[in-house]
Amino acid sequence: MIALFLFMLDLPKLKQITYKYLKPSTEKKLKIITNRLKDAFFGFMKAQVLVSFIIAGVTFIGLLLIQPKFALTMTFIIWIIDVIPFLGSIIILAPWGTYHLLMGNTSIAIKLFVLAAILLIIRRTVEPKVMAHILVYLLCQH
Repeated sequence: MIALFLFMLDLPKLKQITYKYLKPSTEKKLKIITNRLKDAFFGFMKAQVLVSFIIAGVTFIGLLLIQPKFALTMTFIIWIIDVIPFLGSIIILAPWGTYHLLMGNTSIAIKLFVLAAILLIIRRTVEPKVMAHILVYLLCQH
């Protein structure tokens, strides 16, 4: 982490040194490419944050209905874990539901499995729509 911070401090100097050895036309193209990559990266990050807040909101409401005692804590944990692609909230909700199923709390287990399925469906439907807007924006911008 410290090395990354120090690298970021020296990044402007490194860019100047790199551009000094390039032709002006190549330098211009490289600047265009880096600006587009930067725009795409920050657009992607904004979209991920938006999707994660939607997932967190739905998770909180669902957990309030299932087990209000742990709703806020588990929502926060699921929100942090949700950044893992393909798995996300299922990493937490599936074992939690399995535990309740083994303990005989079938209704809570089913509700947790349904919540996991709902979150997966929401992520798979909302994420492409949010990402598509960013891609369209980036394509129309240039």
